[in-house]
Amino acid sequence: MHAKIGPYEGERLQRLLRQGSNPVTVRRAEILLESGLGARVEDLAKRYHIPESYLKDLISEFNMRGMAAVTAGVRKKRTAMVPEEISILIELIEMPPEAVGLREKRWTASLLRETALARRWVDVADPEVIEKLLAQHSH
Repeated sequence: MHAKIGPYEGERLQRLLRQGSNPVTVRRAEILLESGLGARVEDLAKRYHIPESYLKDLISEFNMRGMAAVTAGVRKKRTAMVPEEISILIELIEMPPEAVGLREKRWTASLLRETALARRWVDVADPEVIEKLLAQHSH
């Protein structure tokens, strides 16, 4: 299963990668472009720490609805994190805080939450999700 990307969609997805301000739509654009270039769902799921079923739904939705699927379900005010945001947090946890300009040596839940929110990498940072991710992915 791959995203079917025409020239119009390809240009819009690339523009989102360069200029997008919402981390969820930027992550979706990245995933869809990779899928359109032939990346397998299994590989994307591992790389982005997102369930295969979610990726299949995203790709199917994109193939049916086009660019509307990229922003589907993205709202300004949410109470739960979406898989793309969790993926961003995992990538952040796997790098040292110094890599993003912080003085701390290790991530804590509050530091991770504050950093992710301040840099607008996520819109909602659920403390329980952050604790679980830190336990699973910190070194």
